[in-house]
Amino acid sequence: MRPSRLSFPMFGRLAELILSSNPRILGALRSAYSHVFLDEFQNTTHIQYDLLKTAFLGSAASLTAVGDNKQRIMGFAMALRDAFGPFEADFSATCHRLRRNYRSVSELVRVQKILADAIDPRAAPPEAAGRDAGLEGKCIIWTFPDPDVEARFLASYVAHLIKKEGAGPRDISVLVKQRADLYAQGLIRGLGALGIRARVEAELQDLLAEPLTEAILDFLKLALHARNANAWGRIVELLAATRPGEDFARTLPLLEHDLAQFRKACRDKLLAIDAADHLSELVRDIVLFIGDAYRALFPQYRQGDLQARVVKGCVAALWGVFEGTKSWEQAVLQFEGHESVPIMTIHKSKGLEYHSVIFVGLEDSAFWSFKQQSEEDRNAFFVAYSRAKRNVVFTFSATRQSNPRRSVEQQSRREIGELYQLLLKAGVRERHIKEWPPAKSS
Repeated sequence: MRPSRLSFPMFGRLAELILSSNPRILGALRSAYSHVFLDEFQNTTHIQYDLLKTAFLGSAASLTAVGDNKQRIMGFAMALRDAFGPFEADFSATCHRLRRNYRSVSELVRVQKILADAIDPRAAPPEAAGRDAGLEGKCIIWTFPDPDVEARFLASYVAHLIKKEGAGPRDISVLVKQRADLYAQGLIRGLGALGIRARVEAELQDLLAEPLTEAILDFLKLALHARNANAWGRIVELLAATRPGEDFARTLPLLEHDLAQFRKACRDKLLAIDAADHLSELVRDIVLFIGDAYRALFPQYRQGDLQARVVKGCVAALWGVFEGTKSWEQAVLQFEGHESVPIMTIHKSKGLEYHSVIFVGLEDSAFWSFKQQSEEDRNAFFVAYSRAKRNVVFTFSATRQSNPRRSVEQQSRREIGELYQLLLKAGVRERHIKEWPPAKSS
């Protein structure tokens, strides 16, 4: 099948054309939705806004747009500079400025006020929700002579967060501006030496978001543990949804009988697998058992090779873990990211929150386009900071390999000096760590 020549923006324009030229389709859409919630509205593009107006301007629908211009980080995708202004004017919207920060402890909110005022003086200053009585938080800058010292020190800090502050590995996030594979490779090794798993989320984040991946993992969980009620319930619900014309109460016993038999067959095959090809066969059996009606529920699998790519990705990820652990239970858990510190770019962290955030590489080379897009990079900096509930750490290394085509280079922070000045203005301390672990005194 030849790849489509349609781009994502073209889909938006085509959808708008269909609605504007066919009153029946427009009427059906409007009658289907009485309320429309528009999240992350600050990243709305011209095309998306035109589609929104065509679909709902003048309708009886109640629209709510939520967002924060300080977190507008999609300028490269042609996001409007201020989507809220046109929305307020076109839809006669009432603006409510939300001030309360229910995520971060008071100390982080105090720093956030200074950052927010510098980035967008018109924005309402954030206020701590006051629910963190007795909880301490901190924001700090750590500088290192090289990535090796940085990795060892940060690994020990993550271990401290887990052992002393009660944070789970998934409650801690390592953020980078770009190239997580380069910036965090030493830290992954350092954490591994302490028995803490970490991984770059971009490699699996999209795959794990696929409904087919969830179904495959549920079948494997059920094969490993027959009494996994959650997996059983989700699979039964899925299978019932693929049979919409049947009497569910009448067919449920037969469906559960077939599922129980298939579960046993899956378990036998799973425990006998000794090659990636055999795992591929089992996953294909699972897809066949679900049936073609699955594609009616999830139209994204009807055309193209997405289903094949999801199956291939699941097999590769599961087999990669199994080869190292020889445990299918561990393969499933590690594939899902359990007990693993997530490492990702700022863009991938949008909408997420963590007990502690470690931003690795607050350096000119990471923000290499700061002069050309300083507003968007300031917003990215703010997004990274605002993911944290308790602790935020920014690191600087005097040397680093920031580009795979270059060797280790000296790093500077002159171009992004204003970001450091903001932190220092907020009273954030800077600590220089020259070696780790510290040399023992004689």
